[in-house]
Amino acid sequence: MIPMNTPAKTLLLIFTDLDGTLLDHDTYDFSPARPALKALRAAQVPLILCSSKSFVEMKYWQEKIGVNHPFITEMAARCSFRRIILQNLLKSPVNVRV
Repeated sequence: MIPMNTPAKTLLLIFTDLDGTLLDHDTYDFSPARPALKALRAAQVPLILCSSKSFVEMKYWQEKIGVNHPFITEMAARCSFRRIILQNLLKSPVNVRV
């Protein structure tokens, strides 16, 4: 348990849809987003991909885009993440702002 007097840190997460948002609606090109993706990686800001795509499709796009964070798939019926990511996120209290 984390002591109540432990200061919370702010964790920034970016959530994005794929089709027509990060990926071009017609071509699935994401090259216009490359500078932003690079900046997020440099700042160590997790990019959470969200889509109605299947788990297998999302794993493909994660690899192609170069993202290895949790993702939301199958019309939000499934949230997938590696255990180590969750452990790292929960090491200290986090302020949540929406």
